[in-house]
Amino acid sequence: MSKVQRDLFDCSPEEWLAARDALINLFESDDVASSKVTRTEAFKSTDNLLESADEGPTKLHAFHSDHTDASATHLGSQATERLALLKLDETFKLSIIVPVFNETETIEQVLQRLLKLPLPLEIIVVDDGSKDGSRELLTALIPQVAKELPASKTIELALHSSNFGKGAALKTGFAKASGTVIAIQDADLEYDPTDFIWLLGPLVMDQADVVYGSRFSRGSLADSPFWHRWGNQLITFASNLTTGLDWRDVETCYKLIRASVIQEIGATLKERGFGIELELTAKLARYPKLKYYERPIRYQKRGYSEGKKIGLKDAFWAAWCILRYRLGN
Repeated sequence: MSKVQRDLFDCSPEEWLAARDALINLFESDDVASSKVTRTEAFKSTDNLLESADEGPTKLHAFHSDHTDASATHLGSQATERLALLKLDETFKLSIIVPVFNETETIEQVLQRLLKLPLPLEIIVVDDGSKDGSRELLTALIPQVAKELPASKTIELALHSSNFGKGAALKTGFAKASGTVIAIQDADLEYDPTDFIWLLGPLVMDQADVVYGSRFSRGSLADSPFWHRWGNQLITFASNLTTGLDWRDVETCYKLIRASVIQEIGATLKERGFGIELELTAKLARYPKLKYYERPIRYQKRGYSEGKKIGLKDAFWAAWCILRYRLGN
């Protein structure tokens, strides 16, 4: 079985973000200017943990070269990499695909959170035939938002005439994406976009070509009922048996993949529904030279009364997809 890399420290995203935010605050203080900061003093500042996982850190100076240099000087390269205080290539851009189906209650807040990310961004929203007003909301909102964005960020909307499924929406987004890394963001509030900073680290450091955010790794704060965890673990186990990989959460939304990889396999993707998660995982596994990485992420479940769509029939379809793509389709 091929090894999926994981961090040895395996801390939670909250702990990592708290350490990072406290360190940035420290770098912006007079203490750094006087060059008296030590490793011990820097990590003592992490005692002020985030008050709420939903609020995220107060500052996100991601990949800022000044902080990279300061961190390397005072803490060393290993701690700097661990905190993802990294320099981005000038050509870097993160493309985020957001499939939407009947999400009027959450989509605007999701987009607001995405646009706050301190990264060069391309956000591609794909409305998959919504009937609850999401389509009209997005049609009015996105052109207005696009006018106000800095040059480093763009947002666009693609419309499906009917509800074709999550897989179909992702394929539309993949075809439009022009970034160097492609990520997936559901249109609900189960996942926190701030975690993209945490997940990008292995890609920026060239330690990975594919990064999955696991809801069920040690250190993550998955809030999910027993039956959902059990079902996910069973599907993940079956997928791992057929792909030879050792993921902990194959059905996670948060998948970050180099654009060059998506460009190669995108046209071969067939699944139009939630089976895309298993098909994508299976087809990625066919490239033995790819480097895989997994990190824990935050996850706040929502119930069916709140709009959750995946159900028991999707679990059965997932099992079929595992078998189907194991056979080479």
